[in-house]
Amino acid sequence: MLLGALLSVFKLLAVAIGAGAATVMIAQSLAASEDKVISKDEDRLLRVVALTARAGLLLLIIFQTCITALSLKTVLYAGEYVIALRSVDVLTWSLIAVLFVTVVFIDYHIITRRIGAALQIATWYSLVFVTAWPFTVPLQIDSFVFAYLFFAITSVFIIERSHLFTRNTQKT
Repeated sequence: MLLGALLSVFKLLAVAIGAGAATVMIAQSLAASEDKVISKDEDRLLRVVALTARAGLLLLIIFQTCITALSLKTVLYAGEYVIALRSVDVLTWSLIAVLFVTVVFIDYHIITRRIGAALQIATWYSLVFVTAWPFTVPLQIDSFVFAYLFFAITSVFIIERSHLFTRNTQKT
């Protein structure tokens, strides 16, 4: 039981690293795009923050793999024994898949960085939601879908309207 608790704490730290890096990446991108040109220094900082987000994803995969392995259960279903996953593990793995696919799509220019950033921030914040959800309250799929859609729509709106944040700023 202590191992499961420690893994959960490390998973939470991995999610915090990823969500924090994604947040900084969006904020830095908005600031860097103010003058419509991203300098070498700004690009270098964005690459470091992106690498930090990927490190958070790698740590999340490692800790979630351990948590899933510890929580696997064999149940009798329709006369056969099957391995059952908790719904929170299924949701977490689904979000990890979205993050991974988004990274690959951004790297291969299948989607724009703007859309990728919106998906990434929404997915990381949804992972915060799923990770922080109390174990004593069953995680309902409709609550999760609502949270994910809220984060996705909000992040797309903010990123698409980013000119509102940078238009009237003064340089000193």
